[in-house]
Amino acid sequence: DNQSNSFEVIPTGSGPEDMVLDTLNPFPRLLISATSRRPEMQEYGEIEELNLMTKQIRVLPRRNEPSDLEFHPHGICLVQIGSKSYLYAITHYRASNQHPVIRYRVYENELIFERIYEDCKLVSPNALTVFENGSFLVCNDASSHGNKLDQILGLKRGNIVFFDLDGQSQILT
Repeated sequence: DNQSNSFEVIPTGSGPEDMVLDTLNPFPRLLISATSRRPEMQEYGEIEELNLMTKQIRVLPRRNEPSDLEFHPHGICLVQIGSKSYLYAITHYRASNQHPVIRYRVYENELIFERIYEDCKLVSPNALTVFENGSFLVCNDASSHGNKLDQILGLKRGNIVFFDLDGQSQILT
């Protein structure tokens, strides 16, 4: 077989964590959550845009956030609700060990903060998915954030948390 495997490395900011394909934009792009996770790394937490036509990468500006917001994005999900696009992002507040979900309205050149979902059931969120009506599911991958004992012993202590349209939550599993 004479096929050659080809690939291209495109550098991003520190700690790319998750990505979603945005075809709702005038040009196709990837939205990438990136955050520094190691002490030796410079502090970093952004949503980056990779333009798939030009292969240019840039930080997507975030506007109207609360002044005390700690942005260390993890799992992200892009959804269209009606005619509007929204990006939901899990973030990790390192000092207080809280892990809220943030909702942004997505525009071509920026993200506008709309809402934060804080809940004690979000103990170790790793991934989320959003339905077309705005309700969503969050997967906790352990009984607490960074719980190495769960991982070492192979304990299955994760769960799924459902958020309804009003932001009320319930554990499903």
